[in-house]
Amino acid sequence: MKILLDEFDSRRMERLASTIETNSAMAEALSLYVNTNPKYVTIKQIQEFVDEYEMPAEMAYSMILSTALGFDIHKNNVHQELYQDYILPAINPLRKEDFYNFPSIRNLRISGRKIGSMELTLRQIEACEALYYDDCHTTSEFREFQKIGFFMEPLEYPAISENGKIVAALDPLTISTTQTAIENAHGRVLMLGLGIGFLAAESATKKSVEKITILEKSCDLIEIFKSEILPQINGAHKIEIINADPLCYVEKAASPLPYDYIFSDTDDLRTFLKLRNLGCEFSREKKLISELRKTVFEQLYRIFKNPTEGGKEIKTYREVADMLSDKELREVKVKM
Repeated sequence: MKILLDEFDSRRMERLASTIETNSAMAEALSLYVNTNPKYVTIKQIQEFVDEYEMPAEMAYSMILSTALGFDIHKNNVHQELYQDYILPAINPLRKEDFYNFPSIRNLRISGRKIGSMELTLRQIEACEALYYDDCHTTSEFREFQKIGFFMEPLEYPAISENGKIVAALDPLTISTTQTAIENAHGRVLMLGLGIGFLAAESATKKSVEKITILEKSCDLIEIFKSEILPQINGAHKIEIINADPLCYVEKAASPLPYDYIFSDTDDLRTFLKLRNLGCEFSREKKLISELRKTVFEQLYRIFKNPTEGGKEIKTYREVADMLSDKELREVKVKM
């Protein structure tokens, strides 16, 4: 393959390379913040900004967060641009009623009983604690960021922990990235992975759903779900759980699989590439597409810098951009 661009399109290609590099750097910086210092911003700080500058709470939050990242958005033009492109659009205040009004959550009773190495407990989110709550967002210029939210008051949500570490939870990210699957589930449903069972619980209440088969490799997760959560689900009789590695199971099963709707909550790119041909829907598809876009662009950029003899010729930036679109990436074959 050859990528032979004119001077104008070559500059656009270089800008795209810079954008994708910045995407990775900002994702790493924000991930470090969310995972290690999510309680940096406080209610008091936000209220002071809101009162003094008459700004929305999300703008106050984003400005304080930029300080936590070491940005000087008033004097440094680069920091100001990064703030406008990546931080400000990523921050949103959240409302409890938008996430925790589902019957399967509202009526769930937590016993705190430990089964094997796992325990169903309540996890506390403090007011203003930073958390991811939605899938990856991509602009027309291929800038990418993941939404970060905060609640103005503390709340609790159910979680399953193993030796003190959370392995499945009904957090805002799980709820928001499962909405489409709840709406689309119908007929005979196959779920690749159990999680905390939110999708199964909500789908089981639908008249259009006949049966739900869940593939889960963790025996302890299955047992705590069956003991603590399944008895509380309306439509539990529709749910069947098979103790098996989901990927191995579907790879060995006869094709086509006898299901009307297939869903996976994987966040692993290799697994995504193997499952997408099954017509599977993914909770984190945009994030997975983002990772794939980076991989494909790295290959294209190497070709751009070192063209080889023979093969397809790409002569415009538009062709490159089309190859990086979500539509094309859902079909592209990549060597990992």
